[in-house]
Amino acid sequence: RRPRARAARTPQLKIEGTVDLADRYRIFLAVHAETESYDGRRLRPVSTLRMGGYTQVTRGRIALDATWASPAPLLVRASLKESDQIPEILAVMKGKQRDWSFQAAGWDDALIARLEPALDEVEAAAAELGALLKEVEAACASEERWKAESPRLKPKALAVLARAEKPSLLAAAAQLLFYTARNLGSDSAYFEWKGKEFRGPVSYHADQQKLKTFRGEAWTFDALRRYAREAPEVAARELALWIVKDRRRAGPRPEHAELAKRTPWADRFGADADLDALEAEIRR
Repeated sequence: RRPRARAARTPQLKIEGTVDLADRYRIFLAVHAETESYDGRRLRPVSTLRMGGYTQVTRGRIALDATWASPAPLLVRASLKESDQIPEILAVMKGKQRDWSFQAAGWDDALIARLEPALDEVEAAAAELGALLKEVEAACASEERWKAESPRLKPKALAVLARAEKPSLLAAAAQLLFYTARNLGSDSAYFEWKGKEFRGPVSYHADQQKLKTFRGEAWTFDALRRYAREAPEVAARELALWIVKDRRRAGPRPEHAELAKRTPWADRFGADADLDALEAEIRR
């Protein structure tokens, strides 16, 4: 018999709870996911609204089910408002408006197996971007050479940009690669030369001012290369943060020790690790 292909399991988020309210009250649940952002030095948590929906109280319980493809620490905000109620409930709820918030882990044990491939992908994309930067810089040795080689190089830049734009568990590193690739791809349309000297991208709309990188630095190939080199380092830090977060969720696991070998904190994840202090160090 031929084996049957199995569809990949779609992750589901299930929120359940009890409330001291009568049936038919409506509560709005807003689910925020916490990802990481990198400012050039520190990793900072960023909370983003990912989904929201109404649930109705039934026998003192509320529930909300949804597809969930974004593993992350969650903040769930529940709101009971007069404006959301039907007339019969509104007539008896005076003074009962309220808000709650809860934190939870928006992932399960399966996440750990996805982290090392995510790091491998960041490293490979950073290497591809670094190689492309080298090619583009060589092609900018003269305006004539750029005109000859840009039809070949511009599609490469778009391919790197598309690769970096894919969702990643190592969001800050992926974002760093994306913005660097976008600086290269988009700004190449404004490359200029003064005689034989390459000036970089120059804006026609701002008094012939040279463009800057997404960090507000002078646009140079050295700056873009530095960003590309930073991405795997940022990814390793994010990986270490994921280990900290999963330790808090499920306690120490053998997989944590193996993953930690891909980070600068391989010897810091012992059974008695101070996770709060380690997290602060990783973020610095």
